[in-house]
Amino acid sequence: MLKAFDETNAGVKGLVDSVCKKSPRFSDIQKPEGRKRIVEEVKIASETWGFFQVMNHGIPTSVLDGMIDGIRKFNDQDVEEKKKYYSRDIKRRDTMIITFPGPDPTDHHDLPAPCRESTVEYSKHVEILGNILFGLLSEALGLDIDHLNNMDCSKEYRLHNHYYPACPEPELAIGLHKPF
Repeated sequence: MLKAFDETNAGVKGLVDSVCKKSPRFSDIQKPEGRKRIVEEVKIASETWGFFQVMNHGIPTSVLDGMIDGIRKFNDQDVEEKKKYYSRDIKRRDTMIITFPGPDPTDHHDLPAPCRESTVEYSKHVEILGNILFGLLSEALGLDIDHLNNMDCSKEYRLHNHYYPACPEPELAIGLHKPF
């Protein structure tokens, strides 16, 4: 891959354009011929890049918007409320990490109230999507469709909720700038 990158002299975009023609489409996953194509595309993307993007994943826009709104409400709370969830972990930044011990966690009292309902709803959809993806990956590896799920690969999952508030002094910031 590195050699191909060097030979293109076109940067990352050039490499992507030369190797990755399109993202796997999941819309016809229920049809046998569609599933076979998707498994092959997932396999190629995983072998070539080590990851793939999931588009048209079936999580309703209302659920996604609710999750974003819930995280925004959490971060807009008074400092005293947010202190309950504070961590000195240097990797934390302005990120709230929620770990679910397994499918359908029943004890939600430890989730922040402003995003509790939306997080629970979102996690239900993520669990379904995760099981589908583990099935596709199992098949791509030449295994039985339930192999990775039977190994409890979906037993625990985490939601990383990042918050990027507006910079109070953007003229002093390093990075993105206004268009010329």
